[in-house]
Amino acid sequence: MKNIKLIVGLSNPYKEYKKTRHNVGSWFIRILSRKVSVDLKIKNKFFGYIGLWKKCKNDIYLLIPNLYMNLNGISISIVSSFYKIKSDDILIIQDDLNTDIGKYNFINSHNSYGHNGIKNVKSKFEKNTLFKRICIGIGKPDKNVNLSSYVLSIPTETDKNLIIQSIEKSMHIIEKFL
Repeated sequence: MKNIKLIVGLSNPYKEYKKTRHNVGSWFIRILSRKVSVDLKIKNKFFGYIGLWKKCKNDIYLLIPNLYMNLNGISISIVSSFYKIKSDDILIIQDDLNTDIGKYNFINSHNSYGHNGIKNVKSKFEKNTLFKRICIGIGKPDKNVNLSSYVLSIPTETDKNLIIQSIEKSMHIIEKFL
């Protein structure tokens, strides 16, 4: 497997939505950055928070786009172009309604499975580009709850703890690429 050079946590504008289910990608990057002692700084030219992790003689950029979810591809494409990072070397962390809360999946796919952030990322790269992704389960809402209200809601303390546990467990995947 190729080395990962960019790890992105999909998100909505961080300050406004940081505690919501839809921002678990940014939770992942924040937890990882603390574990590896990387400072994330807002960089307007990249439309997001970025930091450099030096690991095993590799430069790995950690990115949290500071745009709405359906525009995250802009930030990712600018960073990947600026640092000459191929799509094969990008790992995307996203929330996933189709994965049970407290669980995660690793996929390498060009399919968005309906995720608006992934749809936008795909639009910025070549058609049928495969993206390595860690999908963090956020569960599904009850049938009478609006989907966008659910993903933009702050999880209960129990759900939050389950999500954080799945983030912690999923971090071993990064080691496979380093």
